[in-house]
Amino acid sequence: MRILVAIPTKDTVDAQCAVSVANLDRCGHEVDFANADGRGVYGAAQARICVAKKAVEGGYDRLLMVDSDVIVPRDAIANLLAPPESIVLGCYRYKNETGDVPLFRPAPINGSDKWNWNDIEPKRFAIKCGGLGCAMVDVSLFAELPKPWFHWDERPSGCHTSEDIWFCELARKYGHEVWADGRVRCRHVGRKVY
Repeated sequence: MRILVAIPTKDTVDAQCAVSVANLDRCGHEVDFANADGRGVYGAAQARICVAKKAVEGGYDRLLMVDSDVIVPRDAIANLLAPPESIVLGCYRYKNETGDVPLFRPAPINGSDKWNWNDIEPKRFAIKCGGLGCAMVDVSLFAELPKPWFHWDERPSGCHTSEDIWFCELARKYGHEVWADGRVRCRHVGRKVY
């Protein structure tokens, strides 16, 4: 299998992120690396579109996106591919003290649709949508989904839909489930490591 590991960024790549990506266990797969620089208000969406295009044009089977401030575990590739799905996300905390994770449940529990770090078990589970800070995507999905694949939707009310939520909702609209894998526990670099 050919995998493109890409860091879409709006800024610089954290050194700990770069080291973790370089140390990924390739598990016998052909793995190439890329990054994309997206500047401006919608930079994250632009950078994700760029790496998706690189994956499509390069004839890759899978695209592993790792945000520039996420530290991935060495066995991320093996766990995100076992079993293979269209979209599988790794888990990481928001950069705050809540312990909340940018993964959203298919249905709320006790009034909340968010997952908490302490509730995540080391297994694969279905989600409604989530952050793409660590995301393994089947590249064939991009041929099926209409463009834009990633879009920051800003509404007059001030509310928005981020590019990662947009992508997950688009994939689900076209019949693809979105999964997260609790075996892939990433760290999120901020002023401290969460």
